[in-house]
Amino acid sequence: MSVVDLKTQKVIDSFYCFYPSVSPDGQFVAYNEWFPLHPDPYHPSSVYYIYDLTKAPDENRMKPEPNQKGNPNPFDAGCPVYPKGSGRKPASNLVEDPTLAHSMVSRGMFWLDHEHIFTFVDQCSGINKIVMVDVTQGIREMRLSERAIDRNDVIDPAKAEKCAKSSETSFYVVDMYVPEDRPGMLDIQFDSFVPICLRRSTLEVSLRPLK
Repeated sequence: MSVVDLKTQKVIDSFYCFYPSVSPDGQFVAYNEWFPLHPDPYHPSSVYYIYDLTKAPDENRMKPEPNQKGNPNPFDAGCPVYPKGSGRKPASNLVEDPTLAHSMVSRGMFWLDHEHIFTFVDQCSGINKIVMVDVTQGIREMRLSERAIDRNDVIDPAKAEKCAKSSETSFYVVDMYVPEDRPGMLDIQFDSFVPICLRRSTLEVSLRPLK
């Protein structure tokens, strides 16, 4: 991803990432940390980051270290958000135990309209969690909350065993949003590689416990 100064029309920063998602007002970009090619026995594990586009490149790095050309290092941009306790370490998103690996179940990260709040669904150890990150007060004062999704609310229990064999999660999230007529709720839309496994395509949860 490249960051361009619109006044000078020059690229002022660039870094590697997956699934970048820009906030509605253009201030923040949330993304999944890039990981390199990895030999066995290592497994990629998702680490989620946020970058403030109103700040200088050095301000978006925990420990600014230029690359060989003197430019900001493209591997250490942003502030880690989730999992809790994540830090900028070499190969921090590679783990040997696959049961400890995090993976993003949602097809990207979703910003709630007109707010500095984004949400996504992460899976680890077979547990799917809604994760909500609030950067209304800035990255240094961000608030994070999470809630597990009961798999039986999404997958038909009668087909659970069959569907578990079809893919790692049996479902994925295609959209997350606050409905206009129900501002205190969060709608989550699901799809599946095996559609017959789905018990429902939409799940509605209250925002209150998350916030």
